Amino acid sequence: MIPMRKTVPTISFAVLGLVMAAALTAEPPKVPHLRLIKAARLIDVNTGATISPAQVLVEVDRIKAVGSNLTIPKKAQVMDLENETRLFGLHSA
Repeated sequence: MIPMRKTVPTISFAVLGLVMAAALTAEPPKVPHLRLIKAARLIDVNTGATISPAQVLVEVDRIKAVGSNLTIPKKAQVMDLENETRLFGLHSA
């Protein structure tokens, strides 16, 4: 019979190794290619102008268009932020 004190750590390390291997091989979450963000207002940080209602079209990680009545591409994921005010352009990643 194998002592319990020796088998528990061995099993724990084996399980930990399997979990880590699964995490390393998992695909990162996919970011939608096209997103349309709707908000009540958008303040242009360069001019101070307010756009209301606001729509921002984002392709991958870049702003492609800003306005009030943008044409929504069929493949775009729409994010409706309802009564929120957005400030874009304050930082660059």
